[in-house]
This record gives sequence, C-alpha cells and structure tokens, in this order.
Amino acid sequence: IYRDQCIFGMSTALNEWALKGKEAPLKPEIRIVDPHHHFWPGRKPGDGVEWPKLSDFGHEDRSSMAEKYLLPELLADLEGNNVTHTVYLQCRQFYDLNAEPNRRPVGETKHCGEIREQTKGGPTLVCAGMVGTVDMTLGEGIEPIIQEHKKVNPEGFKGIRHSFPYSEPDSGVSSWAPKDLTYREEFRTAMKVLGKHGLTFDAWHYYPQLKDLRDLAKACPETKIVCDHIGTPLGIGKYKDKKEAVMEEWKGLITALSECPNVYVKLSGLPMKVCGFDFWDRDTPPSSSELAEAFGPYYLWVIEKFGAERCMFCSNFPVDKIAGGYTTQWNAFKLIVKDLPQADQDRLFHGTATDFYRLESNKASNL
Repeated sequence: IYRDQCIFGMSTALNEWALKGKEAPLKPEIRIVDPHHHFWPGRKPGDGVEWPKLSDFGHEDRSSMAEKYLLPELLADLEGNNVTHTVYLQCRQFYDLNAEPNRRPVGETKHCGEIREQTKGGPTLVCAGMVGTVDMTLGEGIEPIIQEHKKVNPEGFKGIRHSFPYSEPDSGVSSWAPKDLTYREEFRTAMKVLGKHGLTFDAWHYYPQLKDLRDLAKACPETKIVCDHIGTPLGIGKYKDKKEAVMEEWKGLITALSECPNVYVKLSGLPMKVCGFDFWDRDTPPSSSELAEAFGPYYLWVIEKFGAERCMFCSNFPVDKIAGGYTTQWNAFKLIVKDLPQADQDRLFHGTATDFYRLESNKASNL
C-alpha cells in the first residue's frame, strides 16, 4: 500500500498499486486535452538536480522514494485514451542552475519546448502548452524574465503559476506563502504584466483563499486566471472529519468566485491527501465509479456555477495517481458528466483548455 507522506513524485510501489485497478477506457473516442500534468526527473544523491524537498512544504523529505515520471511514463499512462494535447505545469524541475536565481525557472520552460518539438506530428502533442513560474513579487521586474521564457519556448509558453497556499499556524495544514501575498502591490503589478502579454495565471491555494482569488481577479480583470484543483477543499488538520461543513463553505466561495468572468476552474486535485480522501490507503485502488461518486458533487457544483465554457478536466498526474490510474480517473470524469449535453462535454474534455491556453492545431489530431 502506498502510505508515504509524499504529495509529489511517484514511487514504484504506487505505480504497481495503481495497476491493480487498471480499467479499459470508456468511450475511448472522446477527445481529451489534458491541461495539467508534471514531470519529475527522479533524484539520486549528488545528481545536481534542484529537487524541492517535502520540508519546503512542511512535510518530510521525499527524496528517498521519488521515482522519475518523464515522457515515457506519461505516454504509458495515456495509452488507449484519445489525448491529443497536454499542458505541463511548473513543478520546480529542470532548472538552469547556472543562471541567477530569478532566472533559473527558464530552464524548465526550455525543457518543455524540447519535448514539444520531440512529439510534434505524433498522436499526442505533449507540452503543447507549458505554464512556467516567476517570482511575482518582482512586480514590473518580471518583464525581462517573461521575455526569456518566450524566447526559449515561443510556441509553448502560455502562462505563469505562482502558488500561494496559506493556512493558519494552528490549523495542521502546511503553508507555502505569506497570508497577504496576493494583496501586495508588486504581485498585482506583475499580474497586469501577464495580462499585457496575453499570458494566463494559474492559481493554486487552499479553499479559504478563494475569497483572496476573487479579490485578485477583480483587481486584475485584464488577466485570465484559472483556479487550480477547484480551490483545494481541505480535509486534514482542523478540517478533518468536517467534510460537510467544509463543502458548504467551499460552495459559497465558489459561487462568489464565479461572478468574475476572467476566472476559470480546473476540475482536478481532489485525490491529493490535503483534501482528506483516503483512497491511497487501500489495498486496491478505487474504481472509476467510486471516484465519480466521491468527486462528482464537487465537480458538478463548479460546472453549474461557472458553466462548461469555464471549466476543464485535467489529470494532475502523477500527483493524483494516489487515487488510481490515469484511465480510471478519466473514466470517472466521463461518468460524472455523462448526462450533460454533448457540447458541454466537449468543452470540459478539450474545448475550454484549448481556448484558455491558446493551443494551436496538432496535425495528427486535427484539433
């Protein structure tokens, strides 16, 4: 059983566990654009890779269990599914360690551009888009760094993610950023720089901060924002065993956020341990039906409030693999929305992501 505290990376044991619940794709003809996945190069002591430790995020060091999750591993997960394009989300990998600190993340953007070129013309354009990172507290100072991201990956670089999860010190939930980060003048200036360049902003945070995201979106209406992982409803620490109360509060915050026309939502992330589901702790993975029953009420609420035109399903792999295999989770998505109009399903599985990230046609997929 996969019991490690790790929320990123993938262990061999986890992969073997996920395969126990392997399913055949439901309606394999459905076109999918997966707008949120990661790559991990793996780590060996002294290999020179800048690998974020769990201690950076308030957990134990995960380096002893981290295994690589690169292009071959992703393609193996995609097998049997009609995934035409993917979007890579920054995760502090492939940095240029020879550059000055603020410019090191450009290496991650460059790496994704290389993968993009490698998979052009194939059944799946991997890293068709990539979301990099920059220190948003630099304000207007992000301008030259943005230009460097564009230069090394002119077709694939689509936007920036600067994560800002914060929880009160006594909550039992780790914080990654200062409480007031998104209210700082420099941060909002940087947001406007993104809008000027037609770049998007991915926001990852905890659900109580949905009100902060709403304030940020209203202050920066020219910048398109996507709320990662439906705002991450919490289920650990002081939120443990309070699922119904958390859900009701989350619903209200989601409803308020939906009033911002420049905000979109990624339907993903609920398998993360911080959300309180314990599928990872079972002898065998859950079925797609079980996942649909558990996650459906959340995703359908978001779709109801935002509309399919502002929602997109995504895998969040390999992070979400702690709830089972890639196909199983996409099968769950298909079950959740099986009664929605076909036009809405098309938006949820590929249309919204294609528009939001400005993904051009991949010759092989005719998107």
